[in-house]
Amino acid sequence: MKDVKVAGIDFDSAATNHDPHIIGVFGDEHCGKTRLALTGPSGIGCVVTEMKSYLTITKDSTEYGKRVLKPTDPMALIASNRKLNAMKSATEQQKYYIELVKRIENVTYALLENPEVRIVMIDKFTAYCHYKEFAVNGMEPNYIKIDGAVRQRKAEVIQGIVDFVNALSEYGKPVMLLCSTRPDFDYLDKDGHPLRNTWNCGSFYYLGSHTNLTVELIDNKFWRPDSKKADERWHYRLNVRRCQKRPELEGPEGSPLLEDDGITLTNLITMIEPDVDVEAWM
Repeated sequence: MKDVKVAGIDFDSAATNHDPHIIGVFGDEHCGKTRLALTGPSGIGCVVTEMKSYLTITKDSTEYGKRVLKPTDPMALIASNRKLNAMKSATEQQKYYIELVKRIENVTYALLENPEVRIVMIDKFTAYCHYKEFAVNGMEPNYIKIDGAVRQRKAEVIQGIVDFVNALSEYGKPVMLLCSTRPDFDYLDKDGHPLRNTWNCGSFYYLGSHTNLTVELIDNKFWRPDSKKADERWHYRLNVRRCQKRPELEGPEGSPLLEDDGITLTNLITMIEPDVDVEAWM
């Protein structure tokens, strides 16, 4: 069919989906989320929002021989409790989070624009989502009444996160959003009580609807490598929870899709796109 121009935009009936892989990765601690990202192509831009990620990035990037770009100052993209505690008002603390969120977003965009960077990971995306809520709603719970029930105001926070995730596709490079599956970040008030419920599915309840691939890493709590039972011999597994290009993998075939040493980004992408040029990808 001949190309058609509609309202100044070219339309092509043979157009294909060129979306890059925006990958949500969920998993408990020590399941290999950071390690999975570092099995990707060399030239990995690291947006580090959690201190303990630095050791894993340094160790595994050396083991795999991968070039990574990460902040020289470990606290560059991490909220400083020392600075926050020294601030005199909740308004001052909220401004701090506004600036921190803006810095994380700008660094992510800049890495995606950098020709040396082939893939970007945000480790952890959970922290970014929490920072976003404090930046938007402030430090005290922001309540509204919905159908007679009092709930925390979330609409602006959710929309801000959605806008950020959707913008990542514009650069044509894979992005990995590494998330927790439990509340690793417990924000407490001065009396030691939870300040608010900041945890939604590890970071963001709607993430599966705004990524084209979402996977879960699982650690076998009963792992015994010498066991005669098959269910005890595996240590780690990767399950597919959301796959836009191959939704059939969300069923039994995606549970699990990969296991132990087979859990690499290359293997994952080739399962999603069997015809991919592996050399070009890596």
